[in-house]
Amino acid sequence: MVARVIARGTGKTLSELLAAVHADPFDLAARAVYADALQDAGDPRGEFIALQLAGKATQREKTLLKDHRKRWLGPLAKLVSNSSTRFENGFLRTVAITSQQPLAPNQLAHPELATIEVLDVTGMRDTSHVATQATELLTRYAKLQELVIVARGLAHVAERIREHALTRLAVQLPSADLLPAALQRRTFPQLRALRVWNQDPGPDALVRSASAVPLDTFECELDGGAVRDAIAIGKLANIVATLTVTCTWGKVRVTRKGDKLAIRPDMQPDARPPQLAALITALGRDRVTIVKR
Repeated sequence: MVARVIARGTGKTLSELLAAVHADPFDLAARAVYADALQDAGDPRGEFIALQLAGKATQREKTLLKDHRKRWLGPLAKLVSNSSTRFENGFLRTVAITSQQPLAPNQLAHPELATIEVLDVTGMRDTSHVATQATELLTRYAKLQELVIVARGLAHVAERIREHALTRLAVQLPSADLLPAALQRRTFPQLRALRVWNQDPGPDALVRSASAVPLDTFECELDGGAVRDAIAIGKLANIVATLTVTCTWGKVRVTRKGDKLAIRPDMQPDARPPQLAALITALGRDRVTIVKR
């Protein structure tokens, strides 16, 4: 079998090299060694890992993933979303679980999950399953930094992960009041980045969410007019260092220095809509500086 072949120049089998990647998911050098060994063995995943490590997206990379994704994921392929699951540096980075049933112990312990940084459980509708499974994955995998979850499941998970160093949280909002209540439990002591989406609950509700725990960055959606959006941005910019806002017409990043706001539109200059100009006027032109993309 290919896995038992001794990789040239390493004295180790492919299985041993892969185990080294899973044992230290932060070590990109181990991934490069494994990629070289796979390419020597004629395994297409070696080329895929090398392409992603190079950091240049290519059509070849997309083709390799499309052709071999199921084989690389094994039994995980049936449990995760095709559209929301992401590879980075040749291995899983984002996993979106869509299974409605609890994951079996061997699935929770699957070695390919060792490299995940983002866990999305919004596809799991049973709150008890979410609490159990998310907690198990959070405590098992050292590289996991972000949890994506629906608001109604957050309190159940929060009770179980008091000691986990979770730094980023993304919450789908079916109700504006669920999030602040869960966050105020102070069960996310390491949290520094919060993203909420699915609705615009209004400036006051967003402020309550952004101020429930100390944050460096906050991301939300706004769908009001320029004046209402400006009120929300003005209030939120006083709470967090970096604010990312998705409006109905586009996305902007806002940072505050003193009383001044720097706005970086996430769009080309020739594609900026009139709503952006209206927002800047509402915020105060003497207060706002536009930062080039």
